Amino acid sequence: MPWIAQHLRLTAFYEPDASREELPKWASLTGSDPENEARSGNLAQADGSYASGRLALGTVATERADLLYGPAIATLQQEADYPPSIGSFDTAIQPFNTVARRFLQSPAKVLRIAFGVSLLSPTSDRDASYAEVVRLIRTVAFDLSGARDFTYQINRPRRSLTVEGLEINRLAKWAAVRISVMTTDVVNGVSTRTPESHGVRLELDINTDANRTDPLSHDHLSSLFDELTGLAPEIRDHGDIP
Repeated sequence: MPWIAQHLRLTAFYEPDASREELPKWASLTGSDPENEARSGNLAQADGSYASGRLALGTVATERADLLYGPAIATLQQEADYPPSIGSFDTAIQPFNTVARRFLQSPAKVLRIAFGVSLLSPTSDRDASYAEVVRLIRTVAFDLSGARDFTYQINRPRRSLTVEGLEINRLAKWAAVRISVMTTDVVNGVSTRTPESHGVRLELDINTDANRTDPLSHDHLSSLFDELTGLAPEIRDHGDIP
């Protein structure tokens, strides 16, 4: 079965002396105002429709900013018979690339970045999910006959090809999952849940060294983002490889 993307995320971690004015702004990313804005203490969030999905920008004080691209509200409400998604990874990454590069152009000094993606490959039933997850991991043999709640997580760091001496963490987690979507009719308040389906979920967090204390050069950020996003399909297609 083909993989579908459930969300994409880009996170930037900043130097302690960054100011809020230096952090990414919604208007600079999209050229429009957000549909919703909220602030509570050090937390701020803005969100709105974007491309074929929904975009959210969140900041935590001046320490970090998160850019999240997920399914549109209409998808969540109208396509409850199938896990909500933003399409294939190769399709979803294209509009995300545009705002991600603008996100990385903010003047705040960046210590590290992280790219995250949640992928789902639907299967016919539970047994098929356990057979498929072993096939997708590829490098380790498991006997999952009669197994429940299986998860396999590993980090395979690599040296960056973009920034000399920089280590990139390739954290991957495979799991056999059961899927059911609940929707609520806002008029009458009645909730319905779809029949249970099955699949394999692959969650990736590909990020630069958390121990780095020197800011990354702004000249390298776009190329480094390309490097992180390029590692995702490699893990998806080839499994747990060094």
